[in-house]
Amino acid sequence: MNPTPGPTAGSALDDASKIGHFSWDGVWFPSFEDYLVTTIAGRPKVQDERKSWHIIWNYGYAPVGACQLRIKSFDEVLYAYSASNRTLKLEGPRVAHVGVPVTLTVTDGETNKPVSGASVGGKRSRKDGHVLVEFSDKGLQSLKAEKTNVIRSKRLDILVV
Repeated sequence: MNPTPGPTAGSALDDASKIGHFSWDGVWFPSFEDYLVTTIAGRPKVQDERKSWHIIWNYGYAPVGACQLRIKSFDEVLYAYSASNRTLKLEGPRVAHVGVPVTLTVTDGETNKPVSGASVGGKRSRKDGHVLVEFSDKGLQSLKAEKTNVIRSKRLDILVV
């Protein structure tokens, strides 16, 4: 447990569960003085010994557990059930125009190195991490970058005008 009061990755999960109306559970490990998260929103239904809940903090693997990891404003905390702790980051413009291609960039969240072969909106990122997308409809478009054995990116929202 954190020795002083304040927000932690565990309290962020608990706050999110109240806002999102889902439950979570964990097992207390006295030797670590922290919880190991076992389920979030009923997942996984069946434990897979190759996977566990990872705490990803600002795109890097958290160095301590949920109750010990002190967080502050604008920190990004992600709980991901995966065999990997690598995450993708997807970046691009917040506004695009119908019929005009825009370049998005997929990188490794921790190292910021380009990631090739990630899927974004049905297209694949190149060796430099770039992927060109074009929108045919106005409105808010939401995209994520995905790749096998890597935790997908958070959602990138682009307003198409």
